Amino acid sequence: MKFFINMKCEIYSFLILSILTCCTSNDIQIRRKIEELKEKPVVINMDSMDLLKGEVTNYKKDGYKMVSYWSSEECTKCAISHLYLWNYIINKSRNVSFIFIFETKSSQKKDFEYSVDNIGENNNVTICIDTLGIFKKDNPVLPQESYFHTFLLDSTNNIILVGNPLNNLKIKNLYFECIKDDKVSKDGESSFESDR
Repeated sequence: MKFFINMKCEIYSFLILSILTCCTSNDIQIRRKIEELKEKPVVINMDSMDLLKGEVTNYKKDGYKMVSYWSSEECTKCAISHLYLWNYIINKSRNVSFIFIFETKSSQKKDFEYSVDNIGENNNVTICIDTLGIFKKDNPVLPQESYFHTFLLDSTNNIILVGNPLNNLKIKNLYFECIKDDKVSKDGESSFESDR
């Protein structure tokens, strides 16, 4: 009987240790991916993409840029149908250019053309279809996980903040703090909160 009690304790200890190690390991992986993202400026080559809304020159403007990218592995139709959720943030962000990039097949382009009218009434919104996978090719360190596909860039396209402000209140607050104060967080580091 004592043997079984000890065995149960060892199993529970192992499970708890495994869970703690997993969480710590996940945090380390997230930090590593963010550091890789920050090593080089993000390349935005809109000249090779199909423009659905806005101006190609938005990515060349000085100031902040909020980039959100959907790969072909994600449900891009779902994402574009929910773009209107960005309107609150767009309307509160006059000094930020918003760039939404959808990687999809050219045969699906017509599906998107009818869905972009409900986002961003001002001229700081650009929506592109990337049928050639240019964005992913130009930014090979971009992780596969979609929660790394939305980021705030400075005027030289360096990442300031990683994460989607629609999915995470902490990211939303950090986003507004960054654009309001026109500066990066006090320690100069990029921030990330998991959208999961």
